[in-house]
Amino acid sequence: MTEPQTWAIPEEPGPEVTAVRDRHGDLWKREGDAWRFARRLGALSTWDGLLRHEGPLTDASDEEDR
Repeated sequence: MTEPQTWAIPEEPGPEVTAVRDRHGDLWKREGDAWRFARRLGALSTWDGLLRHEGPLTDASDEEDR
């Protein structure tokens, strides 16, 4: 019998990453220990939840300043 594969969830980036874009191109902003969906109030996620449901993610910190 083959052993099941397991994958580790990448660690959350440091505080220098203030925003990420999900696989749909939507913006999520860091808010303390959570991530807030920029277009919908009240939508919060943890890092691992964001990766599992919305990943892959790309850094959008520079875009946030524009």
